[in-house]
Amino acid sequence: MEESCQIANFADFCNACGNCDTFCPEYGGPFIRKPQVFGDLHTWQRLKPRDGFAVSKTAGSCTIHGRIRGEAYVLTRNASSGDITFSDRSAVVTLTGDPPVIASASCVVKLADAHRVDTGILIMMRTLLDGMMDTGHIHPVNARL
Repeated sequence: MEESCQIANFADFCNACGNCDTFCPEYGGPFIRKPQVFGDLHTWQRLKPRDGFAVSKTAGSCTIHGRIRGEAYVLTRNASSGDITFSDRSAVVTLTGDPPVIASASCVVKLADAHRVDTGILIMMRTLLDGMMDTGHIHPVNARL
């Protein structure tokens, strides 16, 4: 099946050889410009500081771990309630309902200055988690889960 565009690079299949850069119509190869998706959390952790994402699943939740510009983020969706918990290096925010509203927010560390949670990253990670966990389209990430 041929797709019109590539939206991510499965990092476990990539050896960063640059061959895709030769054939990709975009400036910069997919292994450089596209989000890196790792097959498991262990690989994502081992390849720090490389940016990218890894998903995991338990009986009660689905989680996506992300590293963006070197900063780590975690977003978890509770399977029964649908609530979302998002954390960055400084804060934890829980969203509930549809449309989501903030149910709680707290600091992970004592902050000297005001801290703003990047909702753009929260929305991006929620969208990535939903897409990667969509079993209507089987791919290397959700096949093992």
